[in-house]
Amino acid sequence: MQASAVQQNHLSQARSTLPRLKAVAAVASLALIASPWATTTARADSTDNLRRLLSQNTCEGCDLSQAGLVFANLEEAELSNADLQGANLSRATLSNADLRGANLAGAVLYGANLYNADLTGADLRGADLRGAYLGGVKFEGGNLQGAALQGAIAIPATLIDAKTYQTWAMNEAQSSRHEAAVTYYNQALQKEPKLATAYLGRSFSVSVLGQLDQAISDAEMAKTLFEAEGNQQGFDTAEQILITIDQAKAAAAEWEAIPQSKKTSSSSNSSGRRRNWGRAFTSLFKSVGSLVFKTVF
Repeated sequence: MQASAVQQNHLSQARSTLPRLKAVAAVASLALIASPWATTTARADSTDNLRRLLSQNTCEGCDLSQAGLVFANLEEAELSNADLQGANLSRATLSNADLRGANLAGAVLYGANLYNADLTGADLRGADLRGAYLGGVKFEGGNLQGAALQGAIAIPATLIDAKTYQTWAMNEAQSSRHEAAVTYYNQALQKEPKLATAYLGRSFSVSVLGQLDQAISDAEMAKTLFEAEGNQQGFDTAEQILITIDQAKAAAAEWEAIPQSKKTSSSSNSSGRRRNWGRAFTSLFKSVGSLVFKTVF
């Protein structure tokens, strides 16, 4: 009898719990049904917004996140406060567009035409603006933290500081694109004429390009500035560049001193000498290059 009473008690508890379990199951089922419905609705809204933008050239405050707008013609588009987070606007035309307060965080604007666009208060954190045309753009109050601006055209002078130009220059130099590096070093020095590391980096790049007189002048200037700063590492690296240039000049003079008859007596010997001299020259500057990168970075 006692066991039967216990069983009846358990059965009674189970019966009382069953309605609650059914209620929980019903709520869970609704959640499972509602979730894809909500996602589908959001996607439909986004698609409608995209259609509206492309047909009417306006979509203020719209959700256009992750939208594909490559090569889109959005000249004079009304997009203030629009959510364009992560949108792909590569090569898009956005000249004179109203993008005030727009969310463009992580958006791809590679090669886009933003001439005279109004980006006042826009969020451009992490946006890719490489190669974009930025002439006349309004950026007041905008957030450009982490944005990629390398190669952008007509960048407003207030957006880039000397150290950023120098970093771009070093990246180009490390990829052996020394002409591009020199351009960025020049811009860095226009911003900050006494930036010793920029003179040092430019000295290395122009020396690799064979502009040895300019390289010597830049290395001497770097030495002077580093000495005034009390930067011994920088001073020593500038000195090493000057020593390397002297060695390169000596190697060149040695090559020029070889009689022309010996240079041309055997095409294989001649090309071999050139290769050997070229390797020696490259090796000299390779060793000093690592010193320069270490000093600047």
